[in-house]
Amino acid sequence: MQFIICGALSISSISVYQNIQITMRFLKRFVLILVSLFVLLLLVSFFLPSKVHVERSLQINARPQTVFAYLNNVKTYDKWMPWNQMDPNWKVVYGSKTEGKGAWFSWESEYGEVGSGRLTITECIPYNKVEVDLWFPEQPELRYCWALEPAGKGTKVVWHMFANLGNSPLDRYIGLFSNIVMGKHFNQGLGNLKKLSEANTAVINE
Repeated sequence: MQFIICGALSISSISVYQNIQITMRFLKRFVLILVSLFVLLLLVSFFLPSKVHVERSLQINARPQTVFAYLNNVKTYDKWMPWNQMDPNWKVVYGSKTEGKGAWFSWESEYGEVGSGRLTITECIPYNKVEVDLWFPEQPELRYCWALEPAGKGTKVVWHMFANLGNSPLDRYIGLFSNIVMGKHFNQGLGNLKKLSEANTAVINE
């Protein structure tokens, strides 16, 4: 009887050992597949674009002077920029200058899509163009440009975004979806700008 019990224990031990070996082989293969996939994605990322350009446009039935006034004054941005309307509790700090080149404001928000950052007007050509730089913690460089073109009795507004993604593999993969994601926000912002501009045909002097 003792011999039978010992034999059974021995067989059981061998079975457990074999199961452990099978499990270890599976884990090794799984880890190898994950590592190979990671390396492949990393290599592919080097062939992805390092720069992104998104563009949307809209016809606004208002003079370029009226539209330009909203673009050139950062205190009006919360009236039409889509991100500014996502979090009514965000904290905003304006610089001493709020209009024209050098005007800026910074913000903080707990809402993930808004986050924290700073926007600065870097160039403005009256009734023609406004450019801004955007800074976000640990994010790629971003630049917006709003170009105004007279169109009949109204104005065609073209909203450009230029992003330098650098060498970050993650940022380059995210950049593949920029046209879809940012394009949606641009259309919303231009729609808001259209409503404001068409409702107020006088130049804003705030």
